[in-house]
Amino acid sequence: MPSRAWILGIDTSGAAGGLALLEREGEALVERALEAGVRGSRALLPALDLLLREAGARREELAAIGAAVGPGTFTGLRVGLSTAKGLSLGLGLPLYGVSSLEALALAAWGAWRLRPGSAPPEWLIPFR
Repeated sequence: MPSRAWILGIDTSGAAGGLALLEREGEALVERALEAGVRGSRALLPALDLLLREAGARREELAAIGAAVGPGTFTGLRVGLSTAKGLSLGLGLPLYGVSSLEALALAAWGAWRLRPGSAPPEWLIPFR
């Protein structure tokens, strides 16, 4: 029985998208950028297969899927969310929507925390 240790992230909300695998305990991250303008299903699923191979993971080891819900381009969001929904239904996994702006703000907050001695920011303004 597989351990189901990986969380898959799918982001096709911007000009360039990406995929990421995070161990459930947050220990390892494997990511793959998608070329700008190439976010269609023809590129997304092969990139996912390559990502799984690079991580030494199998689809059966996925525990959950997180997908960017925007804001973003209509076509990009549609492709990413429909792929995430299909994988979720096909593999019997929970699917979570992630705000693109909240993810950017969290990344900015994390970058600040890595700078010892600096004052916390008063504002976090995510932009692409």
